[in-house]
Amino acid sequence: MQIKSNMEQAEIFVFIASFFLIALGFTESNKPQQEAKPHDKPPIIELYETSEYKFDSGRAELKPDFKKYIRRELRPEILRITKEYPIDVIEVIGHTDGQPISGINSPTENNYSNLDYSLEKVNLGKLPVAQLRPGSNTDLGIMRALAVVQELKKSGGEIAKLKFRTYSAGQLLLENGLPADIDKRGNSKRRRIEIRFTKLGKTEKVQ
Repeated sequence: MQIKSNMEQAEIFVFIASFFLIALGFTESNKPQQEAKPHDKPPIIELYETSEYKFDSGRAELKPDFKKYIRRELRPEILRITKEYPIDVIEVIGHTDGQPISGINSPTENNYSNLDYSLEKVNLGKLPVAQLRPGSNTDLGIMRALAVVQELKKSGGEIAKLKFRTYSAGQLLLENGLPADIDKRGNSKRRRIEIRFTKLGKTEKVQ
């Protein structure tokens, strides 16, 4: 009798469980579909020059107010985006205006770029950005991008574990993304740091 009773209880349990699963499936299928995000791609952050947050002409060192902004404002925003979107890499791109680096048209020994000798050391954190000497706006763009990344990494915590890639666009692109005309004047609207959040695709070799 005890065995029969246990079997009956088991059958009742299976029946109730099956009914529950069917009802749950019906409920889920009749739920309205969740609205897609208005932006299925992560935002792009652009840091434009202001009176507090800017580089000296031809230089890439960060001033104290700029460092505070990176740690207090930029850092938490980057962490928020990386948690909200499935990204692999953060790309930091330095943009400049078309004004030539001072002395580049009549270079002396002190005007030559040393990036070919020291860039990797700065990228690995073994040298400060201040040790770099630009020979062009392209040099200056990557130096400033590296300065921002170095400051982010120095802040420690989660952000130090993220993967960053630094690039320079030099003076090639306007703030609207279009190619820039030849313009050798200083222009603060063109000087900026662009931060992109990227999901890498599979690498394929083209035969």
